[in-house]
This record gives sequence, structure tokens and C-alpha cells, in this order.
Amino acid sequence: MDDDLPYEGVKVLDLSQGIAGPYCAMHFARNGADVVKLEPPGYGCWSRQLGKPVGDQTAHSVTVHRGKRSLAVDLKSSDGLEIAKRLAAKCNILVQNYRVGKLKKLGLDYDSVFKMNPKIIYVAVTGFGQVGPRRDQPATDSVMQAYTGMMSINRDINGLPQRINMLAIDFSAGLYSFQAAASALYGQAVKGKGKLIEGEFKKKSTSILIEDMATDGGSKLHFINSLRKNSLTVKDIYVVFFYNIYPSAKKNLQKMRVNLNYLASWHDILEVSPNYISNIEQLKLEQYISSIENGK
Repeated sequence: MDDDLPYEGVKVLDLSQGIAGPYCAMHFARNGADVVKLEPPGYGCWSRQLGKPVGDQTAHSVTVHRGKRSLAVDLKSSDGLEIAKRLAAKCNILVQNYRVGKLKKLGLDYDSVFKMNPKIIYVAVTGFGQVGPRRDQPATDSVMQAYTGMMSINRDINGLPQRINMLAIDFSAGLYSFQAAASALYGQAVKGKGKLIEGEFKKKSTSILIEDMATDGGSKLHFINSLRKNSLTVKDIYVVFFYNIYPSAKKNLQKMRVNLNYLASWHDILEVSPNYISNIEQLKLEQYISSIENGK
């Protein structure tokens, strides 16, 4: 293993299945951590059946499990459960995405693991958090695309909401879980303290909306309304590129009492484009911008 990788020496126990949890743990593996994944005997993690299989792998399973060591362990057996607990007692990070309450019956919930390992960073990747009215509801990528409003901005020719044809929520949840756990490692190293990381929204918490770009601002309004309906405070949006040519965009966001922050717009492109494109292309760009600004 490369000694220059940042998480060399960090031990991670991956109890999760599917995409989101395993994707979180995979990022630690690719950065040098020793990640041990426990899988059910026989069929293994269900990501191995997600897509077209080649042997006992699929493109998804290779993506989310690369760099890990795998053990086939039956958590329903006393021996298998003992193996899991011994690993949990010695690891820096534990990642799981079981239904709420499932691991408590096995003695592998946060409170139980904390007693064995007070420095544990315990990552619970759930759809609706450990508390609240939806805590017991299952959450797949499709369910969360619908619940978050993502489908509402991806409509078919008839205007009906459609699922984005990739596991956008699962991969995003895995990436953000990794980022949160990576930050918690600092507290573990400096203060000797662990952390429970889960996707629970606390009422009146401040949320920042970050995206790659904004056109007319319509999708941002959907997201803001969804977040505010869940008792979150939204005051700022950050994007890399803002069209800034739709007359109603800024007005609608101002009505929602939201600040839009961006790095560049079409007007910035227009200012520097003569140095990079032909006169004809410059004219087409000017006509495009003018047509939208004038509502044509």
C-alpha cells in the first residue's frame, strides 16, 4: 500500500450493501485505508446483481468495492456476529445502511458500538434519518429522486416527472457521507472523540444549495420549496455558472429571499469571447443572448 496516501493506517468496517454506503467506504479504500467489507454468504452484497454480471461482479459492484478486503459473514449466526463485533471494536470508522433498528437487535447500533469503541466514527446512511415520522420507510434511489423533487425537473415530452437514468442520489449520498466521515477523522485524531454521522435534518438548520449552474432559476425554486417544507432555512445558492439572461430569474429568487452567488455568466463569456472565437460565432452568441433577454 502507498505510504503517501492520506488514510494509510485507518481501519474501516463496511457493513453496508448496495451503492451509497459501499461508495462511501470505497473512497477511504482508494485513499489508503484498510477497508474490510462483510457480505452475506452465497450471493454477497446485492450490488453484485445490479446490472449485467460478469462472474460474481457487475460494473456497479467493481466501482463501489474496489480496494476493499471482503469477508463472507453470516450476521445471523453467533460466530458471524462475534467477528463483526471484534472488527467494530478495533476500527476507526464503521459504515452501515441497514433499516433503522435492525442493527440494534444485533448489538451493532451506534450506542452498542460506542461502548466497545468510544472513538468510533459511525456512519449511518439512511433515507430519512434515525428519528422522525418517516424513519421506518425504505428509501431507494428512485424513491429519493421523487421525494427530493429531482424528478420534477426531469420531465418527458408530456410533462410527466421522470427518474434520472443513473443512481444520482445513491452516489451523492455516498460521496457526502465520505466527506463528513473524513472531517470527523480530524476530531478523532486531535481530540480522541468519535462521531455519529447520519442524514437527519434538524428543524431550522441552515442549508446551502450548491449546483453547477442556474438557467432561469426554475429548478432552484423547486429545491428551495422542498427544503423549506422540511423546516430548513435556505438563504444562499452557489453555482459556478449563471445564465443571467432570463429576466425573471433574479426576481423570482429575490421574492424567495435567496441570494444567488456565481462565478461567471453569459455576459462574462461575451466580454472575453472575441479573443477565442470568430466574428461569426461572436455574432451568433450575441443574438442568442439578446433573443432570450428580449423574450423572443
